[in-house]
Formats: sequence, C-alpha cells, structure tokens
Amino acid sequence: MPRVVRRPVPLFMDVDGSLLACPTDTGEADPRLRTGRLDLDFPDDLSYPTRIWFDPEVVAGLNKLVNEGLVQLIWASTWDHAANRLLVPAVGLLEAPYDVAEIGTRYGGQMAAGIWVKALAVGRWLLENGLQNAPIVMVDDLLTSHASGFLSPQRRSIEVVGGGQNLFIETQPEQGLHIAQVAEIRSFTERIAQGTFS
Repeated sequence: MPRVVRRPVPLFMDVDGSLLACPTDTGEADPRLRTGRLDLDFPDDLSYPTRIWFDPEVVAGLNKLVNEGLVQLIWASTWDHAANRLLVPAVGLLEAPYDVAEIGTRYGGQMAAGIWVKALAVGRWLLENGLQNAPIVMVDDLLTSHASGFLSPQRRSIEVVGGGQNLFIETQPEQGLHIAQVAEIRSFTERIAQGTFS
C-alpha cells in the first residue's frame, strides 16, 4: 500500500495583537512577554513599531510545529513581506522566510464588499497553491467569537475560506498568542496528520 504523504497545515499568522502583544502599558506587567527592537532600515519601515513585545515560549512552540512539518507558517498580516525581514530575526523564528498571503494595506480590519481583506488574501493564497479545500489554522485578534454568539464580520468572512476543517484562534491584542493556544494548534494539526480529525 503506498504511503500517504501529508503536507503541513497552512497556519495563517497575524502579527499585531497575535504574534506580537500590544500591551496597554510598558509590557512589564505580564512576565511572559519579552521586549525586542526592530532594525528599521527603509523609509517605509516608519509605519512599524521600533519596540515589540512577544512570548519566547510561543515562538519556540511555533518553531517546533514548523520543524516537525505539522504547519506551514504563512504571514496573514498587514506587515506582508516586512514580517520576514523585520520580525523573524527580532523574535527568533526559524526556517524563514515564510510565505505571505499578501494583504497590500496597513488597514487589516478593512472589509471590501463585505469580505475581510485578510479572507481575500488567504483565499488567493490557497487558490494559488491548489489548496482550496485544505484545512487551515488562522491566528488573529479580529476573529471575535463571543459566548453570546456574536461573530465579528471578519470571523464570518473567514469561515467561508478553507476546507471546513479549520481552526480559528482568537487572541487578545494586549496579550498576544498564548502557549496553550499553540498546544491547541498542535493537537489540531496532529489529528489532521494522523487522519483522525472528526
């Protein structure tokens, strides 16, 4: 019987409020977070922060997921290609450069004809890579899903993208991605890899 080769699950990663926390104060209040500085070399870089906050355990967890072939990290952020150039060395991500689902605007919450600009970018990336029906993981602070049943327009918009077996991770902007959420991504992608997703 031929061996089935499974490809990594596309992991669409937001930056601001997801990979990077956006603390309301100096960031010292949350001991998980480390600060870093970005090397801003080009005039266009002035739209990015010089100081960033991130959780090194989360970065280590993402590195393991990529290294083990469970996920293919793809930037789904208004940082577009600058994420590879500026963030990767600052936070210690490995295996870069990563693919980019190009947004083309610094206004990531923007809707175009009722569709979230990031949903359009993710859909284009999946189509270009022949993965329209593939399961995906998406991490973003705009994927609001309150217990009351309210879904943000962005969440409603992205739910139509992907193959139905999707994992959407909503982050709190001031905290960013947590290691428990990375464990959730691991569990989901391991089940996909083993063919035991239900």
